[in-house]
Amino acid sequence: MGAGKPIRLIVADIDGCLIPGQGETFDLEIFQAVQEVNRQAQSDSHIPAITLCSGRPQPYVEAIIQLCATPYPVVCESGGVFYSLKGRYLEVHPNFDSATQNALRAITIAAKTQLADRLPVVIEPGKITQLTLIPIAPLTVEEILPTAQQILQTSNGLYSFDHTSICINFSPRTINKGVGLQWLAEKTGIRTDEMAGIGDAPADRDFLELVQLAGAVQNAAEPVTQIAHYVSPYAYGRGVLDFVHYCIAQNKRL
Repeated sequence: MGAGKPIRLIVADIDGCLIPGQGETFDLEIFQAVQEVNRQAQSDSHIPAITLCSGRPQPYVEAIIQLCATPYPVVCESGGVFYSLKGRYLEVHPNFDSATQNALRAITIAAKTQLADRLPVVIEPGKITQLTLIPIAPLTVEEILPTAQQILQTSNGLYSFDHTSICINFSPRTINKGVGLQWLAEKTGIRTDEMAGIGDAPADRDFLELVQLAGAVQNAAEPVTQIAHYVSPYAYGRGVLDFVHYCIAQNKRL
């Protein structure tokens, strides 16, 4: 576990970590506690700041940045978008090239004509490099999976997709959260072995495998708990805060 360096930055997922999931009411006490950690991090070298690596689109993540008082840039769309609140700076990953853009256009057209125009399926707004489909109950993800698999074929192999119980997400094969974390490291000058990370979903493995100290909330999927150095006994935001305190304790031992 780790290289014995102080943790300078903790990178957290949003859905399933800071909050239970889409549509859930925020626990403001969690965000107040994260704000306090980020405030203390400015003057205490033992306390790492907290930033975000999420599959959510930039406008949504920007709101979470403000709730967290995050002093560092964030990764959106699972590595596809880099965003800094300072200067409102947004950059799309260079792997989102013209061929990948064309593939996304094809997926979007097919998703609209085959699903969104026919069934209660919402295309999540605000995304640049990905496409997310959200079926509205009583329609389920399982019911639209076969059509989603057909839609994927329009990407000529440039996209893959994964799904949860509430949505289906199409992502470029050359972009993931690990790519996004390395990008964050380049932009901030903080090495990945000076970072800790916490997640809950299988897609989080891509960035958790790169950090010095990997954490999992209690509600995390098995692929995440298998690689975690620390699995919190608490779920969601309480688990994130528990991991933050674990990282602080590790720093103080150095």
